[in-house]
Amino acid sequence: TVIRNAWAGDPYPIDTLMMYMSNMAWNSSMNTVETIAMLTDKDEAGAYKIPFIIYSDAYYSETVPFADLVLPDTTYLERHDCISLLDRPISHADGAADAIRHPVVQPDRDVRPFQSVLIELGARLGLPCFVNEDGSATYRDYADYIVNHQRTPGIGPLAGWRGKDGGSIGKGDVNPDQLQRYIDNGGFWHHDFSDDQRYYKMGNRAYLDFAVEMGFIPCAEPIVFQLYSEPIQRFRLAARGHGKVQPPDAERGRIEAYMD
Repeated sequence: TVIRNAWAGDPYPIDTLMMYMSNMAWNSSMNTVETIAMLTDKDEAGAYKIPFIIYSDAYYSETVPFADLVLPDTTYLERHDCISLLDRPISHADGAADAIRHPVVQPDRDVRPFQSVLIELGARLGLPCFVNEDGSATYRDYADYIVNHQRTPGIGPLAGWRGKDGGSIGKGDVNPDQLQRYIDNGGFWHHDFSDDQRYYKMGNRAYLDFAVEMGFIPCAEPIVFQLYSEPIQRFRLAARGHGKVQPPDAERGRIEAYMD
């Protein structure tokens, strides 16, 4: 986990660990005892191995007591969220789908959606894609990011109602009214595959062409399932010392054992 890597200084030591949403000291750790030990462990000089922890949460979760700085987050009823095709979508075998959450109540306390906080931090740090040429912030907040961010031309976090008139799906220009279209449709967008796209998708030309149009894949080539995986074997051989690219010594045994 990110906590273990921060504690071990792998691949390099850090001075600040920032976490949000996941309560990683408890329900995302898979090993709470060792994770808590890492969060509180000190080096030979008596300094914490993870020097500074920033954590954002809407509740007093099990991770909050280990944080040096706590940023109060909103609940899911008070912020925008995006259940995107780019990350863990809600699609099923016969169709593509994505969704949003949107505020139904306004916060009555001093909290901010952490996605918006991250976007503002990106702008303050001058990170690429978060500032314009004049140095101003590219995005106002997370809702603005959902609508206007494009991973590649025409492909953004949401696939529905793209294009200036909202008539495109998958790929299309930014639609300023996109979030409202989702809200009007109950927060969801869904597209049914045609009958000839629903079977053997790894080698179905009709589906592969559609997948390219949607931006799912770069080209309409069959997706080959390898019983023997040459890329994985290269990892194993590297762990045994073969090739120019070598893994860290501490990871050799694990790579050789599990890249099978």
